[in-house]
Amino acid sequence: MISLESVGWLFFKTGSFRINSVNLIMGCIASLCLPRQAPRFTIEGTYLGRVTRIYDGDTWHIIIKVNGKSSTFTVRLAAIDTPELRHTEGRHKEAGIKVRDYCRMRWDGKRVKCVAQGLDKYGRLLATIYPGRCGCGQSANSVLLSKGYALPYSGGTKTEWSQGDLDKILGQSAFLPF
Repeated sequence: MISLESVGWLFFKTGSFRINSVNLIMGCIASLCLPRQAPRFTIEGTYLGRVTRIYDGDTWHIIIKVNGKSSTFTVRLAAIDTPELRHTEGRHKEAGIKVRDYCRMRWDGKRVKCVAQGLDKYGRLLATIYPGRCGCGQSANSVLLSKGYALPYSGGTKTEWSQGDLDKILGQSAFLPF
């Protein structure tokens, strides 16, 4: 099917704004050759993986085997928000570093069960992460919430971290026990 946009694009690119049979045929050919929008990729389900990098408390990199092929995904931990590393306010950044370091100490390099829930608006995999191959125990998402290292987040506008919340994070010991 010929779209007027592709025909108009050809006219614009060639500098010819007269509609004649040659331009119409060229427009048809151009519309067939232009790249089409790729189908949107998504991933859902339960996968085994290994944490390869933890950028901050709620953004991790995990190798997951999908359809027999291992791929590294940037994973956004679902339903939580942790302090950002790239923040202009010093205490906010300090709290982000502390939460990141806690996550690295506890989960970096470990095998995990990843319950994928699709992609977020930035193309990151939204997931709940459980420790080990069996996925037994409390999810990383809920551990961060229960320790006060994360706030609940359901998309949209994030809740601002209060100074009291940041003080609690900075006052806690990040060392084990969990």
